[in-house]
Amino acid sequence: MNINPDTTAHPGRHIALVVLLAAAVMNLIDGTILNVALPVIQRDLSASPTELKWVSVSYLLAFATSLLPFGRFGDVFGRRRVFILGVAGFTLTSTACGLAVNIETLIAARIAQGISGAAMMPQILALIRVVFPPEEQGAAFAKFTLASTLSAVSGPLIGGLLIQADLLGLGWRSIFLVNLPLGVAIIASLRLIPDMRRDKGLKVDRLGTIVFGAGIALLVLPLIEGRSLGWPWWIFLLMLAGFVSLVAFVMLQLARERAGAPQLLPAQLIRNREFMRGLLEVICLFFVPNGLMLVLGIYLQSGLALSALQAGLIISPFPAGVMIASIMTRKAQPKSQRTRINSGVAILLAALISLRIVVGIVHEPADAWYIGLPVLAAGLGMGFAVVALYPKVLATVSRNDAGAGSGAVQAAQHVGAVLGIAGIEEVFFATLAHGPAATGGQWSIAIANAATAGAVILGALLVLLLWNARRRRREARSAPDAA
Repeated sequence: MNINPDTTAHPGRHIALVVLLAAAVMNLIDGTILNVALPVIQRDLSASPTELKWVSVSYLLAFATSLLPFGRFGDVFGRRRVFILGVAGFTLTSTACGLAVNIETLIAARIAQGISGAAMMPQILALIRVVFPPEEQGAAFAKFTLASTLSAVSGPLIGGLLIQADLLGLGWRSIFLVNLPLGVAIIASLRLIPDMRRDKGLKVDRLGTIVFGAGIALLVLPLIEGRSLGWPWWIFLLMLAGFVSLVAFVMLQLARERAGAPQLLPAQLIRNREFMRGLLEVICLFFVPNGLMLVLGIYLQSGLALSALQAGLIISPFPAGVMIASIMTRKAQPKSQRTRINSGVAILLAALISLRIVVGIVHEPADAWYIGLPVLAAGLGMGFAVVALYPKVLATVSRNDAGAGSGAVQAAQHVGAVLGIAGIEEVFFATLAHGPAATGGQWSIAIANAATAGAVILGALLVLLLWNARRRRREARSAPDAA
């Protein structure tokens, strides 16, 4: 079934969304389900701590470097075709992970799994962008955010249940093999995904793909490994090389446009100030949650001596807040997007400031539940901002470039998450290194400093958003005078 990209709405869009979200859930659960299985994997495969870390890192690195290229491949070869390839690849590589006989095989399969996941995810956002009319995109993106949140919450729980049940004696392998029936079911439903008409004039930018992949890898890998290696000088040299590579990538895309050659990230998007500002906003917004929730879990268990279950219950208001905000704003109009983004960032900033205050007065495990209140507020703020931010950024992208735009947005999201994990984790552990880490007071100072680091980034983002809003109002007032 071929759909004209200029059509305002596809009649089967809601059924197609169910299939797209099922694929997103399969991918996103896999990102969190692994955490509870790592100790079991280490014992079963006799893995060293470094090898165990690479079971997670290899997937993240492959995923981050492949998002933009596969987003563009969707524009070039057809989004439905690339989506099918991603689902099939993810199903097969998940099976390979579950059947791995040693840690090296598992790491290799995780790399292939990350590439397959990167083939799926940009097509999901791109198809939402082109199948749903503008007035329905907010609700569709809200459902995507809701599915993402539920996946993050349910991943560790599902993983724990599968490992405890030890179905057919599979142990940890079941967390990967469970994707096999789900993937087959999605593949059987792929006829429900519309086959969008593509621009046959688009070609693959091979050189741009290589330069972009090298830049992201050189930037992300040092951030992942830096703290464990003690931040040697060459780590910063690699990060600098990554930054230079990304600048060279931008210059290459502009040069290829002048030469009439294909571009991985269309030069018109690079010159699109609203789109580029949107990518910066995505990076800043996703800087906070991953890193902060990681160190908060460590603080609750090591600083306040809570169990893993108790810590999970205190952190769980964050995804719950995101889910509530997604439901509340699912029918909001596009014209309210900027207001919702600004309000969401402001709420998230206030939540971090509140968290900094609360941890200063919580000294006993029995009082730890107070922390759940600012965590809930942070989730609400994140939900309000994210649900509006995705459609606002992608609204500036033409339908032909929706795949490249979606890939760029998701690449920005993961770069922001890695930056946040590296930055906030470094602030947290650096504080502990300069004091008696066994005392509750030092743990409180560490989490307070981590919250402050996140608040600084969000404060800068809020200033940027308010400045942009003021600039737009000034331009709107001057437009009638110019006419």
